[in-house]
Amino acid sequence: MPACLALYYRLTIPETPRYTFDVARDVEKAKKDVEAFIVGKHEGTPDELARAHARKFSVALEVPKASWRDFFSYFSKWKNGKVLLGTAGSWFLLDVAFYGLSLNTALILQAIGYGTGPTVYKILYNVAAGNCILVCAGSIPGYWTTVALVDTVGRKPIQLMGFIVLTILFIIWGFDYNHLSDKAALGIYILVQFFFQFGKLQQSLCFLLFFTLFYY
Repeated sequence: MPACLALYYRLTIPETPRYTFDVARDVEKAKKDVEAFIVGKHEGTPDELARAHARKFSVALEVPKASWRDFFSYFSKWKNGKVLLGTAGSWFLLDVAFYGLSLNTALILQAIGYGTGPTVYKILYNVAAGNCILVCAGSIPGYWTTVALVDTVGRKPIQLMGFIVLTILFIIWGFDYNHLSDKAALGIYILVQFFFQFGKLQQSLCFLLFFTLFYY
């Protein structure tokens, strides 16, 4: 059901003016969409005659295809390459941390009583229910906190906060792992899930390099 809802909105959502202009090469539609966006409307309504006239000339234009030479030429410049390096490096480290944390999910489920069961069906049911509980406790609040604060606090402060907090949490998790009680491990796990969404950063101090490159 969630996938069907996502598919519906994906099929009905209007394309961005940038896509309409650069890819579809519908100049009139892109112009009206921009004007509609400025005044707070959903989508522009262009004059069909002017739209057809403009598209007749735009189709005749040949847009050169991108090549590997263009790629290396563009990203070999530091001002462009640092953006790619910072963005790709951030997601790389995030995935390493996120999937590494997932290896401990079974321990957390056992700590809250959802890791076992008398039958295979009950085990699968408990695991599914336990994961839903963990998501509702950490990921969903973190996601909606970001939605509520991203335009007021700002993207950079939120990411910096996420980086700092996750660094501290993973240092505690890594160095004191064998001495953490079940409740402490559960608390850290939920906080990590929260700040994965509220900041989308990761635990490694190496990310500070990518963060600096991306923003400065």
